[in-house]
Amino acid sequence: MNGAQPVQATHLGQAVSTRAKFFWGPLYWFNDNRDLAFTLDIIDGPMGGTSCGPLAYGNDKALFILDTATMQLTQVHVPGDLTQGVSGSPYTGHWMFFFPEDNTHLLAWHSHISYQGESSQGGLYRYDITSQQSTLIIPTDALSGLNHGKNETWLDMRYANNNLFYETVTPQDAEGNGHFVIYQHSVSQPSSPDNQVLDLGAERLCGPNMTPGPRGQFQLPGWDIAPDGKSIVAQMLTGSDMLNPVGKVQLIDLQTHQANNLFTTLSADILNQDVQLFWSPDSKQIVLGQDAYAHGPGIYSLNVTQPDQLQNYHVHAPASAAGPIDVAWYANSQTFALVFNGNVYEFTSGKSEGHIILTNNDFDFTPSSHA
Repeated sequence: MNGAQPVQATHLGQAVSTRAKFFWGPLYWFNDNRDLAFTLDIIDGPMGGTSCGPLAYGNDKALFILDTATMQLTQVHVPGDLTQGVSGSPYTGHWMFFFPEDNTHLLAWHSHISYQGESSQGGLYRYDITSQQSTLIIPTDALSGLNHGKNETWLDMRYANNNLFYETVTPQDAEGNGHFVIYQHSVSQPSSPDNQVLDLGAERLCGPNMTPGPRGQFQLPGWDIAPDGKSIVAQMLTGSDMLNPVGKVQLIDLQTHQANNLFTTLSADILNQDVQLFWSPDSKQIVLGQDAYAHGPGIYSLNVTQPDQLQNYHVHAPASAAGPIDVAWYANSQTFALVFNGNVYEFTSGKSEGHIILTNNDFDFTPSSHA
């Protein structure tokens, strides 16, 4: 930042081939911005396809905590879990999602599916960065929205205001249609039952009776919970044609259940594909991103108090640029960083032009002696 050169903080402990695929998760700061948490999965081998549903590559990852003062790296395990990476996946684990709970505690979801089959160690854990201890808070069986068994159908999770929000897919009917549904479960009162928050709608996910076949255009409809836990913004799937559902974005008050349409002026090219939605820390602004749009990434924002005033942002990238996007808001809720096509851009809310703060050229990716 501000012209400083990046410093390499980690090294691979064993060599991987040039065909290896790296799957990184989000990064979160803790302990007064001293400790950095991140997840990583490396698959050093062939990858096949999937017949139904979204691709699951990289869903389960290893979880690490980096002390940036000492550059000491700690891998997080659940008690008694000595699972090592399997052949072809030298860096892997069973952590799927994680969130900052407070300055010294991390909440992380551990899959109940392992390479050896189902495990009793699945659930939400609280990791204490100071003591380096993990404690199970919510076991997998406590979540009523899960289709228990080998077909684990987690799509996404969020944490806000002492509640875990999770998205799953209902069992598909005979025609292969399934509903995207979001549930809520209390973290402060983990023995309480969970409740359904929102049904995002349905689409064709497979052919009849779970056979391969045509499916709808959505893979992971976007949604996010406001940091204050009072509202959800979500991409809804509407219409009766399960192969071509119509997308729209709604803001729903979790107390009154009042729904308002947002981003209504965006074209069908954007709203009829997966979008990503990102709340600002003050729960007042929302960034919408669509990375598969034909004319480059579509990045927009609005203030929920003035939803008709839409702001678009210009990302200067080659016409052929593609790939996922990610957004991280600054604590002031006025600035956000956007990651796209190997670059990191910085934008100020309400101003269409931003600037690049990091590029791939700023990093040295040549193998080191530690590899």
